[in-house]
Amino acid sequence: MYNDDIIEEQEKIDFPWLVFKLKNNLYCVNSKIITSIVIMPEDMTVVPNVPDYIKGLIHLRGSVIPLLDLRMLFKVKSVKEEYEDFKNMIDERKNDHIHWVNEFERSIKNDEKFNLNTDPHECAFGKWYDNFTTDIEIVNFNLKKLDEPHKLIHKAVENVNNCSKNHDSCERDKCLKTVLEETKEKNMPYMMQLLDEVKDIFKMHYREMVVILEKDNSYVGITVDEVLSVENIIPYDDTEEVRKMCKDKYVCGVAKSEKNNDILLILDEEKIMNISEIQDIRL
Repeated sequence: MYNDDIIEEQEKIDFPWLVFKLKNNLYCVNSKIITSIVIMPEDMTVVPNVPDYIKGLIHLRGSVIPLLDLRMLFKVKSVKEEYEDFKNMIDERKNDHIHWVNEFERSIKNDEKFNLNTDPHECAFGKWYDNFTTDIEIVNFNLKKLDEPHKLIHKAVENVNNCSKNHDSCERDKCLKTVLEETKEKNMPYMMQLLDEVKDIFKMHYREMVVILEKDNSYVGITVDEVLSVENIIPYDDTEEVRKMCKDKYVCGVAKSEKNNDILLILDEEKIMNISEIQDIRL
């Protein structure tokens, strides 16, 4: 009877909601069923013959907890895939400029016209750099550092042309050597270093969090990109537009953040806790 009284009192409490980010959407789940929030554990037991959205089993404070990958469940590109895409794109841009500098060196040594793009905004990296956006502020901050060395690399061609105009043959050789060394041994390595740092920062940012849910003495961990806040929400009425936003079966409603009016998708805790494959693991 005492436990029933506690449950009845808890049902009367207006518990706040945990707001978290997953890819480009914001979701929320009621804090009443949350027992803890942890960084993705290093150790995990892989479970054979389960769907890819069952990440495995984690051990937490004496309990073995099934781990559900929400990105995979919602058919969103995984964090690992997203990082690999970003890494590969950065590596391609690095190779573009390695080729550019090699051609630049060859044109100087052979006294030939340099035929690759000299405009820092028109090369493959420049076009990507000018249009790339991310809400990861630390990535944006470090990307800004690339602007100066990138422009200096492209300006090297202009400096070579000025050498030809402003120096006789002897001094011109010395000038060309200085321009090449500045490009190849200073600006280019610095740009490569910054690009590698951006890759590392991007990877570190995506250290997934695990939110542990508990209901009727059953546990499940869900992976999220970032925990943003704990706050009250304002659910929207059930309209046709709201129903369209709830097209995923694991979303049961739409709400507005009380803090900043963000649109939040409400996680259907019942369906999450009762995914059949998770039930089988528990058994």
